[in-house]
Amino acid sequence: MKAKYRKSNYKKAEIDRTTEKEGLADLSWNYIKSITVDELTTNRAILITALRPEDQDYIRQTWQIKEDRVVYYYTKFYLNLGSTSS
Repeated sequence: MKAKYRKSNYKKAEIDRTTEKEGLADLSWNYIKSITVDELTTNRAILITALRPEDQDYIRQTWQIKEDRVVYYYTKFYLNLGSTSS
């Protein structure tokens, strides 16, 4: 996701955390690390709201369909994928 944000010409301060607010990278990690359906829905909405309108479809069309393979809520049920450390 971070590479996509850079390619879409987001500034470094928009991508990375600043003292005032979370960056897009933080919001993306919150989305990926969601552990309940409600949290997933909320974190996805927060991330989409933070994106420019032309980039919001990236989450809807690319990541939302892959959620069952990458979001913790789903992967925690898989024996090896539920592990978050190596």
